[in-house]
Amino acid sequence: MDTGEGGSGPGTKKSLQEMSREELVQKCKTLLAIAHKAKVAKDDAVKSLKESTDKSSALEEMVNSFSEQKVQSVSEVEKLTKELHKSNQVTLQCQKTLDELNKKFDTVETEKQVQDRQLKRLLSENQDLLEQIDSLDNALKSSKEEVISLSKENQNLEAKCQNSVAENICLKQKFQKSAAENI
Repeated sequence: MDTGEGGSGPGTKKSLQEMSREELVQKCKTLLAIAHKAKVAKDDAVKSLKESTDKSSALEEMVNSFSEQKVQSVSEVEKLTKELHKSNQVTLQCQKTLDELNKKFDTVETEKQVQDRQLKRLLSENQDLLEQIDSLDNALKSSKEEVISLSKENQNLEAKCQNSVAENICLKQKFQKSAAENI
């Protein structure tokens, strides 16, 4: 550093005591401008740092929020997976029960078909029996009428027979009388 001999040319540095008032004022203005620029730069840096910190905080909050959401999502997926597993088990059980019920239904359906055929056969036999009953009923009515007719005829014959027996007794008595008289 040059302590000063000489003038105020560029490249030479003077001590503050060697400077004139105007040079000091100019030097102060320059230093104030530099300080002002430094303050603005510092304020900009602080502002930028604050914005970066805010953004970083916001990003950190987002990351934390996403992490929480991820944990919740994983928990929800695990819960839903368990429910799906349970639902699949219930579905399998229901399918098994449905298969058993279908087998029972098929068995019952087969039994019903057998019973329907038996019922048709029994109805047919019943119809045949009813027709036989009607035929026998008609035959019975006819037989009753014939019995009544024969009964009346029998009564007539019995009456005739009694008359004949009575006549025969009379004739015997007459014959015995006549034979007794002829003796």
